[in-house]
Amino acid sequence: MTGTLRVVRAEGIRLMTSRAAWVAVLLVLLLSAARTGLEISIIENQNSGLDRGRGWAPLVDGLRAGLTLSTLLLIASAAKGLAGDLESGLVRLSVTRSTSRAALVFGRFLIGIPALLTLVFAATGAAFVTAWLQLDFGPLAEDGYEMFSAMEVGTELLQAWLGVLPAMLSAWAFGLLVGACSRSAAGAVATSLGLLITFDLLKDSLGPLARFTFAYHAPTLVDSQESGLLGVSQLARGFSDGGVSESMLRMAYTLPWPQTLLLVLLAAFVVRKRAL
Repeated sequence: MTGTLRVVRAEGIRLMTSRAAWVAVLLVLLLSAARTGLEISIIENQNSGLDRGRGWAPLVDGLRAGLTLSTLLLIASAAKGLAGDLESGLVRLSVTRSTSRAALVFGRFLIGIPALLTLVFAATGAAFVTAWLQLDFGPLAEDGYEMFSAMEVGTELLQAWLGVLPAMLSAWAFGLLVGACSRSAAGAVATSLGLLITFDLLKDSLGPLARFTFAYHAPTLVDSQESGLLGVSQLARGFSDGGVSESMLRMAYTLPWPQTLLLVLLAAFVVRKRAL
């Protein structure tokens, strides 16, 4: 446990002083704000049919864009970090300083939690502020008729927002496993992103089994038709069949956790067996 905390402290300092980490946060901020602004301009130039509550849809779409980029950054960062340290011999140096190989992996996993939350709150804040400055977050109303209250839309959005967090943490753990198996940092990044994108493109054709993988519930380039955030986006546009599916929400809340544990344990096992 002492070794794990030592790794967390060292990786935290390295992350906070890394220019690449701050650039990643900036990219998420800019993308979320830009996508939200684009949706606002579309709404203002076209008749959305809504009299009130027009800020919800741009908020959700901006958030989806920012979280998608965040997922890709988390996977790439985790894979590159561990593979790069293995490639450069830094892991060997850490081991000689009484830090076990398992602690190296567990420490890197734990530092992924604040990294994830930083990106998620950056995406959320940028999308919210951009939409709030120009549109309202009242109840969804069309021609004076209130379809959904602001509390109903906000609750659906909060549930979907919470639902993506476990899957995004699994994405970080997946990046660690790929990094542990890779011989180079560049190869780790290419492999991890390639596997995710390949699954992303094929998931709707894989049948019901795809729902039992963490990647199905993570915000990615191609949202599944059952995506909670996609459902909230449709709800925010006034579609009565939009919203979050209870069954998919339960899966998003629970399924990624055992998969995350398995991925981290596999990464630790691979690092223990590797020649340094």
